Amino acid sequence: MAIGGAGVTLPGLLRGAPGRIALEGYPRRLAHALIERRSYKNSEHDVRRDARTEIVGGLERALATPGIALRLGAVLRQSLVDDASGDRLDAVLCLVQAAVASRRAGYGIPGDVDPLEGWIVG
Repeated sequence: MAIGGAGVTLPGLLRGAPGRIALEGYPRRLAHALIERRSYKNSEHDVRRDARTEIVGGLERALATPGIALRLGAVLRQSLVDDASGDRLDAVLCLVQAAVASRRAGYGIPGDVDPLEGWIVG
């Protein structure tokens, strides 16, 4: 299905249903704001587990996203740390980026965004 067929609005790119906003996130960008350029994915090694733990803690304390702090139950928190692929954590990072963007005028997307390139929030 083409994006246009989904009926979503891609701010600055495609008009669809005003209540169905689609944004593109880049989870590594937010992760690096919390742990610099350390790796956190694709390994159960303690160093990467520690990095995932640090990211989750930073999200809970709103260290890189003032005004937006995660509230996680113990089971969800542990699943984000234990998922060695980092996929669950990436999904949460994208959700946080979307939450931050939702508080900005025009989702923080510049008015002169290149319609062929789009914009990654965050």
